Amino acid sequence: MEEKNGLHVVLIGLVLIFCMLGPVSSEAGTYAIKNATIVTVTGPTIKSGTIVIEGGKITAVGQVVEIPPDAEVIDGSGLFVYPGLIDGFSRLGLYEVGAVAATVDAYELGTYNPHIRAAVALNPHSVHIPITRVNGITSALVAPSGGVISGQCAFINLYGWTPEQMVLRTPAAIALRFPRLPDEESRRRTEEKKDTAEQTRKQIDALTDYFLKAQRYAALWEAYGMSPEPPAPERDLVLEALGPVLKGDIPVIISVDAEKDIKNAVEFVDSLKIRAIFQGVNDGWKVADLL
Repeated sequence: MEEKNGLHVVLIGLVLIFCMLGPVSSEAGTYAIKNATIVTVTGPTIKSGTIVIEGGKITAVGQVVEIPPDAEVIDGSGLFVYPGLIDGFSRLGLYEVGAVAATVDAYELGTYNPHIRAAVALNPHSVHIPITRVNGITSALVAPSGGVISGQCAFINLYGWTPEQMVLRTPAAIALRFPRLPDEESRRRTEEKKDTAEQTRKQIDALTDYFLKAQRYAALWEAYGMSPEPPAPERDLVLEALGPVLKGDIPVIISVDAEKDIKNAVEFVDSLKIRAIFQGVNDGWKVADLL
């Protein structure tokens, strides 16, 4: 019970600080939070410390800090200050009320949708956003879902009146739901176990071929750029959307859980030599050395 009360105190402190200060934009002025307990995470906790924020950036942290004369001073006595947390994989802003289809824009029809952008569908007025923010999460990676290649993730700041104000980077990654082998329960329900495994292998091969097709497309345009003689290659915006992944500019976030599926996903990533982040990974402890 004492631990829960302590958590409540921390949350109340966060709520009060956010209500008084609000998220600071790059156009904000100068602020100073003093007399607060500052949890730096990367260093020791500072009691009765001061944080100075200028132009949206923290410029000073410590017990003895000079506060600029033009700063708006906020007394944080009895409160805790934590760095903003990041939700690394979320549908925040894309999913409001599951029972009301008009409020859900997290899915797209089709198997391969690397061109679909979560940033376009983001609802900055979602009631989940301020609730999430006052609980200490100030940034999130918003990912679409559906199909195999679900679309482009957006990294957002949980403050703003429009998607343009909130989005920090898009695309930040490409979301991919890796084809899965059937689990034991599914196999028991299936008469031909071999067929289900073969179907999964065909899906993986088709996904690999799609990435190779995107590589060939990128190579055509690269060659055309070096010697721009007509005719130009036919434009394909869907394949073009995989360009940043193939160049290594952004990673692909692969949703995968079971041990065999993780092994298949690692083989897939290695064969294409792309950057990848695995999401979910329930059986990751079984293949920790491989990962």
